[in-house]
Amino acid sequence: MMIFFIIVFCVALMILFFAVTIAGGKAHDRANAEAASRARAKSATRSAPEDTGST
Repeated sequence: MMIFFIIVFCVALMILFFAVTIAGGKAHDRANAEAASRARAKSATRSAPEDTGST
């Protein structure tokens, strides 16, 4: 009976490990997407180089 409880406990820990790993990965993906959108917005607001007309 004790072995059964140890196995159940280990399986519960594995499930917890995978759940936390997946949640952490999604949080990093979300943060990276926000950083990329901020970088795109920043580059879009930069002014284009002026045309001096020299050819």
